[in-house]
Amino acid sequence: MSDINQNPAKNLGIFSVLDAATEIKFFLLAVAFVLWVDNVFLYFHQPAILELMSNSALQNASLSFKLIFILVAFSFMTSIVLPVFCRLANELYLQFLWNGVEKIFGFDQRNYETPSDYVYAHELQKAAHVAKDKFLIDIYNAYEKVKFERERSINKIASLALCNLFLLCINYFHYGQGNTVSRSLLTYSGSSQLIWFCIAGLLLLVFIRFHIDDRQLVFCPGLYQDLDEKKKQNFPQTEPMEQIRNSIF
Repeated sequence: MSDINQNPAKNLGIFSVLDAATEIKFFLLAVAFVLWVDNVFLYFHQPAILELMSNSALQNASLSFKLIFILVAFSFMTSIVLPVFCRLANELYLQFLWNGVEKIFGFDQRNYETPSDYVYAHELQKAAHVAKDKFLIDIYNAYEKVKFERERSINKIASLALCNLFLLCINYFHYGQGNTVSRSLLTYSGSSQLIWFCIAGLLLLVFIRFHIDDRQLVFCPGLYQDLDEKKKQNFPQTEPMEQIRNSIF
């Protein structure tokens, strides 16, 4: 009976791992760990990961203590150092590069007209609390929950991408003459373009979130119609919707 009871739990554990492996943040975390191990081995003048995999004589080497150190150091880096470094990188990017990127790629020319049947989250929140309408409150709470989860996932991916970028640069530019992961990619591809493509892709994952349309819009046709009716009653048709909303709320 015990085996029967334990097998479903084991199967669920396997499916949980497989499900996690389909997420990009799981992939980025795994790649970051591989690059970290490769760099630390090289720092201690140990064989690189690929050498350990290809040389049977080295596979039995006693590296237990170094592996423990690597795991603890990796945990310290990802849980303490990385968030601080990521915050600093974000501040520097927003301070010195954000405006330039917006102009170069035309992000500042985007049309921010509010789509039909959508209202701003602050409009929904105020209307819900003024009217004490449970339906509107539920819509707003559901929106806030989805927004929180989305932002947390995006920020996690961005921080892991920054970690991978840092480790890849060390692996390629500092230890690039050895039998490293990045050097193997270079050897198999026959060109450094793949490395630069990876660097560009990681940079995109780190900073693209600052250029996504972050207007807090919620689909709520009923409230949209109410706002539209107030507009027609109190303002000329030619007056901009943004000005009308600011006057109402």
